Amino acid sequence: MITRVVLLGMLFCTLPATAAQLFPMGSTWRFRKGTTEASTPNLAAWRAAGFNDAAFSDAPAPFWYTDVRSGGTELTDMQNSYTCVFLRKSFNVSDVSQVGGLRLTYFIDDGFIVWLNGVEIYRENVSDANPTISTLAANQATDPAPTVSANVVPPAGALVNGANQLAIQFFNTSLASTDIGFDL
Repeated sequence: MITRVVLLGMLFCTLPATAAQLFPMGSTWRFRKGTTEASTPNLAAWRAAGFNDAAFSDAPAPFWYTDVRSGGTELTDMQNSYTCVFLRKSFNVSDVSQVGGLRLTYFIDDGFIVWLNGVEIYRENVSDANPTISTLAANQATDPAPTVSANVVPPAGALVNGANQLAIQFFNTSLASTDIGFDL
C-alpha cells in the first residue's frame, strides 16, 4: 500500500520550470530618438530581425528625463522635440521548444509596444494600431512608474532558435510632457 502511494505521488509530481534571464534591466540597447520615423517608407521595417540599424546608437537603460533614474540615458532634449523613442535588442535562444513564455519586467512612464522579430507581443497605454512618431500614450496614472512584470506567450513561430530581435517603441503623453521613464 505504501509503495502504491509513493508511486502515485511520483506520477503526479511535476518539476518546477526553470527560468533564464535573457538580459537584465539596465542593459544597453540600440537606440534612436523619435525625431523621424525609424524606417521609411515601410514604417514597420525597423521592428524586423534583419533590419539594418546603423542609424541607431548604443545607449544604456533606463531612459528618462525629470523622473530621475539611477544611471541610464537622460533624454535632456525630448520635451517639446519628440514624443517617442525606438529601441532594439538582440538575444539568442538555443531551443525554442524549451520556452513556454517570456516574462517582461519593466517600468514605463507613459506607454510602450513590444515586437518580437516583427510580431507584436505586448503593449501598455498605447491604443494606436499603427504607431508613428505622432502616436501618444494615454496618461500614466502612477508617477513615478513602478516596476511590474507581465507574462507573455509569443504567437507560434515568433520566437526562433538562434538570434531574435526585440523592438520597442515607447511614447510620452504629449510633446510638452514634463517626464518619461522606461526600462525592460
